[in-house]
Amino acid sequence: MIMLDLMPSLGVAVSLLESAENPLWMQSQAFCNQHISRSLDALRPFLENADAVGPRYPYHIYDDIMMRSDQEWVKQSGLLFSLTVLSPGVLHREWMKTAGHFHKPTLRMRNLPEIVEVVRGSGVMILQQMRTPDRIGEMSAVLMDRGDWMIVPPGYGHVSINTSEQPLVLAHVRSRAITLEYEEMARHRGAGYWLGPQGERINVNYQEVPLLKHYLASEIFPRPFGNEGIYRVIRRRPQAFQFLWNPEIPVGF
Repeated sequence: MIMLDLMPSLGVAVSLLESAENPLWMQSQAFCNQHISRSLDALRPFLENADAVGPRYPYHIYDDIMMRSDQEWVKQSGLLFSLTVLSPGVLHREWMKTAGHFHKPTLRMRNLPEIVEVVRGSGVMILQQMRTPDRIGEMSAVLMDRGDWMIVPPGYGHVSINTSEQPLVLAHVRSRAITLEYEEMARHRGAGYWLGPQGERINVNYQEVPLLKHYLASEIFPRPFGNEGIYRVIRRRPQAFQFLWNPEIPVGF
């Protein structure tokens, strides 16, 4: 059963379904190169309690998503469009969350940023910058609601958390040159704080965890293009998003 047509807000012909196995329906005009169902067993190394009980698939990732008519343009842009569908609920004492990762630099490319848009639902994004492999230098919790945009700064690890009672749908845009690195988050069982209905708890697997700063996405990064979805905006104004593949170029809006 279709819960929500995402085409009006997202700009790609997909719909959200009431399905735990595959919650996104691709209409004939849309294309997705890869669907990753992140299982609870795969998420266990990132949880406060590795024995937590929860759904078989806490979240799904749809990589390289686009309109079929845009395949050539997307290829030439060097950008990767993705969707994450994160189930509601609690895993032991934690809100449902993604594993979390860092953007790994290569020999030819420094760390690069990423843009995230909340297509549906609400939640929190945890951002953390490391001072040493086991000491966190800076941490933020950014509250996000439908329509909010966020820029993940270069070098920051990030975890998406669903604090609502409905699926959290996030659109991501980043350079295709980025490699995702999950090992450090797994080694520490997640980010520097675990968040849940009972509050925030410091992750004791780090040697040093700073005070968690709280922000509203709508205040630190007001939506610059009204109600127009990020896919449509980048398709119409690609020059404003050159900072996604060249951090020396300032944000163009």
